[in-house]
Amino acid sequence: GLAGIFAGVVFTDTSILPLTNEPLLLLATSAGVGAWPLFFVAASGSTLAGPLGYGFGYLVGSTGLRDWIRRREPRFEAFMLRYGAWGVAVAALLPIPFAFATWSAGMTRVSFPKVLLASLVRVPKTAIYLVLIVQGWAVGA
Repeated sequence: GLAGIFAGVVFTDTSILPLTNEPLLLLATSAGVGAWPLFFVAASGSTLAGPLGYGFGYLVGSTGLRDWIRRREPRFEAFMLRYGAWGVAVAALLPIPFAFATWSAGMTRVSFPKVLLASLVRVPKTAIYLVLIVQGWAVGA
């Protein structure tokens, strides 16, 4: 149900695994979940994933694991140091794992209020993808 969709969206958008939430929207649509409830649940979960991912990144940035990540994937830190919350906002619009941006923002200590605002970009992104999924499903039916 909707609680599972919420949990799944939060998990996929917070996870460092290369996951995105769009397959969950497709599954919910195919199961007959209404577009508006699905939009509110998915947009809320995806927006919540921003500060959660930031918090996880902040915690990782406080450990020795940050040095390992810096050596292994220096582009994430370089991207955040250059673009900050704007980088999070751009990542929030793209169909890429959102967690890469939010964890990197937390590790590099980008301003939390700015990351929170950038996370709100997930709302229109969710609306755009959900419209495409719902319309595509309707055409196929």
